[in-house]
Amino acid sequence: MAARKKVSYELTQDDVKTVREASEYWDKHDVFESGEPEEVKFDIRIRRSKYYVLLDNDVAKEISRVSRSKKQPVRVLVNRLLKQSLRHAAY
Repeated sequence: MAARKKVSYELTQDDVKTVREASEYWDKHDVFESGEPEEVKFDIRIRRSKYYVLLDNDVAKEISRVSRSKKQPVRVLVNRLLKQSLRHAAY
């Protein structure tokens, strides 16, 4: 059996601008083109979920105004206000 020529295809983030481009790349290339795949070990850190909430326009404007005056990111201010509110909420 003839030795398989080792060819390296590296796809970098600069090469891929869209999922479609990545899909087209893998439609034309095979993971085995560069020889047998190697076992790799890696750690995955799963980030906490993000939640998105629609705010009334007047509430969003006020939060934005207060966050600017306190020089805090909106995310920090909203989390602080919600935590305070939840501590005082009656269940």
